[in-house]
Formats: sequence, C-alpha cells, structure tokens
Amino acid sequence: MRTFALFIAFPRSDDQSLATIPYIVLISYAVVVQACLWKFFVKAGRKAWEGWVPLYNIYIWNKIIGKPWWWLFLLLVPGVNLLMLIIMNVNLAISFSARDSKHYLLCTFLPWYALPKLAFGEEHKYIGPIPVKERRTTLLAIMGRCDPLCGHRGHSIPHVHLRGVHHPHRVHGEELA
Repeated sequence: MRTFALFIAFPRSDDQSLATIPYIVLISYAVVVQACLWKFFVKAGRKAWEGWVPLYNIYIWNKIIGKPWWWLFLLLVPGVNLLMLIIMNVNLAISFSARDSKHYLLCTFLPWYALPKLAFGEEHKYIGPIPVKERRTTLLAIMGRCDPLCGHRGHSIPHVHLRGVHHPHRVHGEELA
C-alpha cells in the first residue's frame, strides 16, 4: 500500500518513464551541487578538498551561509530536506553577492543554471551572509512581535501600527538615548 506522499512524488503508471523523472531531477541536482561546491569553498576562502568530502561539505556549506551545524539533521527529514536545500541555495546566492529577487527565484526553481553561474562567474564574490542586525523581517514576523493595540515588545524593527509607522527608539519624532 502506498502512502499519499509517495503517490504524489512517484506517480504510478504502466509506463515507468514518469516514475523516473523525480530521480533524474534529484540526481542531476546532486551532480550540479557536487560540481560547484568546491568552487564556492575556494571563493569563500576554504580549501577545495572540503567540497568533495560527503557530509563535511554540507557542514562547511552551512558555515559559509551562516547557518548552524544542526541544519545537517534537517536534511535527513523527508520533505523538509527539499525545502532546506532551496533555503540553502538562496542563502548561497545571498552570500555570493546575488541579493536580488531574480537570483532567489533562479536558485529556487533553476538551481542547475543558477549554482554554476554563481560558482564560476567572476562577478560573484563571497561577501558572507547578511548580518543578523541588517536582516529584513517579513510582515508575518513583524505582526507576531507587535501587540494588536500598538503595544511595544522590545523589538527594534520599524513597523506599521494602526496609527502609522512606529520607530521603537523614537518618541514623538525625537531620538531616545
């Protein structure tokens, strides 16, 4: 008996050619990543051999994009691993000076094209991940930190209240010390 998730990922067909498509996509992605990681590592000031050691290369990849080591374990969870690889691709683009929506979309939907372009393109230099203090927050995260009646919970990100834009370090337009 097949589960629902397996049915979606690997449709049953009399012609087994449809069932091989996900495998071809994943294997080609793995080949592209493996071919590019060593170059990413060299650009980031690491050693090229680190890109060829299984699991260790994922650990170094996480270090380069500024993510914790335990993200390795998230790659073991089915379904979550595909989402994590997309997130890691986008963070790789961010770390290599491709910080626009075009590169984010390319790394999400066409990593076979985007990753080699980032790795071997001379215009992309390693600048590192965005520092935590400079990261933009999504509207959802801002809403989660903001009281419904314009209360203040100690955050420092300007956000929209019912009465207009609120800057936590300003009171009536004056800067707080």
